[in-house]
Amino acid sequence: MTVDNKIKTGIITKCLGGLYTIESPDGIYECKARGVFRNKGISPYVGDYVEFSDGVITKISDRKNCIIRPPLANLDRLIFVVSTCKPSPNLLLLDKFIAIAEYKKIEPVIVITKTDLSDYENIMSIYSKIGIKVIAVD
Repeated sequence: MTVDNKIKTGIITKCLGGLYTIESPDGIYECKARGVFRNKGISPYVGDYVEFSDGVITKISDRKNCIIRPPLANLDRLIFVVSTCKPSPNLLLLDKFIAIAEYKKIEPVIVITKTDLSDYENIMSIYSKIGIKVIAVD
């Protein structure tokens, strides 16, 4: 086994049990995070841009935004999938999620499903009027 001391950069695409999958221009790597992050209360998130070497994440770049559950960082868009029926839409919960997205400067997009089974025009109208992209699918 050879040791590569060269510092590489990439983006975390997966996290499972403290093992992070990082996509770099020259390949895909699995790394662990340095203990110093845990001591500072920092946890790498999927979407983080990182520097790594020898299977260890050494630096996490500044995030433009993040959400805690699920732990994701540097998001451009959040897509909310809402059914017209079975289950019926919970618009109060959707409004809360949209408020969080807007606060974090993440573009919310709503996808309305099962439009062939129930009326969806009211939902589409409400959110389209306030500038949210809404997509209807059967």
